[in-house]
Amino acid sequence: MPGIVTQLNPAKASGFALHPQRAGYEVLVHLVQQKNILCSGLADKPPPSNRDNQSNCWFHFDLAGFEFSYLDLKSLTFVIGETDELLDVVRVKRKPKQSDSTPLVVEDLMLDKRRAWITGATYLDAEEAGVSDADIIELFYIDLLGRHADPGGLANYLSHRRDGSKSLADIRRDLVESAEYAARRKEVAWAPGAIFSQPIVMRSSAAAIAEDSVLAQQAAQVAATSGDGAAAAAPSKVVTRLTPRRVAGALHKPETLEIALQVDSELFGAGWYEVEHLDDAPFRWMAEQSVIFNPQPDMHCTLVALKLGGVYGAHAPMLDCYFDTVAAEVRVEAQGEGFLVSIVPPDGKPQRYTCLRIESRASGCPEAENLGTDPRVLSLNLVGARIAYGPAAAVESRRPEAAADAV
Repeated sequence: MPGIVTQLNPAKASGFALHPQRAGYEVLVHLVQQKNILCSGLADKPPPSNRDNQSNCWFHFDLAGFEFSYLDLKSLTFVIGETDELLDVVRVKRKPKQSDSTPLVVEDLMLDKRRAWITGATYLDAEEAGVSDADIIELFYIDLLGRHADPGGLANYLSHRRDGSKSLADIRRDLVESAEYAARRKEVAWAPGAIFSQPIVMRSSAAAIAEDSVLAQQAAQVAATSGDGAAAAAPSKVVTRLTPRRVAGALHKPETLEIALQVDSELFGAGWYEVEHLDDAPFRWMAEQSVIFNPQPDMHCTLVALKLGGVYGAHAPMLDCYFDTVAAEVRVEAQGEGFLVSIVPPDGKPQRYTCLRIESRASGCPEAENLGTDPRVLSLNLVGARIAYGPAAAVESRRPEAAADAV
């Protein structure tokens, strides 16, 4: 049993909650009415004095400010953020009137909020996967506050981590109990408190794959120094992670990996315009030059595959690409009405790099050419991308036809 609400009345709600996979993990409990989270709290309190079971996993909500009636209680649900588990509620009766003594059974009236994509993952999973403190704190900010960590806040928390004065659990608690979190409008569909709960994890062969988060500050710095006039990528609302495999009980980071980049990813740095949609399909235009940050700079890249919906100013892409400063080999293949661009390290030798630089020799401005009102300089129309990694000993790059299945 993940927990139970032992007390529920218009003034107060109390109970205990547990993570089904992580003993002792301090879960985040949401009080939900219809589709909105009214308030949240960590289940990290000691038990009431008359109870000695389920120690230090209790939560308490002060409901007086909501001015609930007993009838309102039927619309309330209690959800564990990390797991989407509904908490059972003890039977609560309305204060009887002289002419009415009918009990109101709350658990029979709870709304079903379950969503199949909740994974139950926690920040402890990120620690085990080797994610840095900076990236975990960044995930806390995005998940709980709906924004990237500000430089001052990030630096402050990293300082506390270095001197040992705050644990990651303390930092998470700070954000949960902050005025900013309390004031944020939170819909139950987003489930704050489950930093990896969004439907983002994809799998390829034996390994779970996804793009890693990168600090938005890095992309912003590149955008600020760019002279091409293109906007930096808007901060993505989805943060993704690498899910490591376990081999013989040990955590194992796969040697081969493919990462799919959504077109709204913050990995697309300077030179990429804002995401647009055509028939609900997302795409984005590139200016004359752009950068794509590498989500796994410590791994050896074997291929970057770009799926293009079209090219402005030419019949086919004409590109010069560089892994940092190393010139890459570029292969172009027609694919339906668009193109598949395969960018591989020279001589097919896997390459470590920080960012991929792309320069288009074909571009144009619709407004300047009297072909429209768009004043931007356009070149590539991007609809998808993937990055493949392999062991450093690999000497053969992937064939372009193999890349077609990867985008």
